[in-house]
Amino acid sequence: MDEGGNFVRVNDIDIYYETYGEGSPLLLLHGGFAPNAYLQWMDHIETYARHFQVYTLDARAHGKTRNPSGILTTD
Repeated sequence: MDEGGNFVRVNDIDIYYETYGEGSPLLLLHGGFAPNAYLQWMDHIETYARHFQVYTLDARAHGKTRNPSGILTTD
């Protein structure tokens, strides 16, 4: 269902994100250690995309987003 995976540069990293649908933006952020492709809410994106432009992303060192510094903290 990937409608458009892409990267955006933020400071020193290229963050991977995907977009679905059209409308007002809805940003889905994963918690913990799972990239967006493994999360339960991925099953619901089709429903969300009927009403919103949905953005999912992989946080630093998760999925397709690298961690060039090699440092990862929860601070």
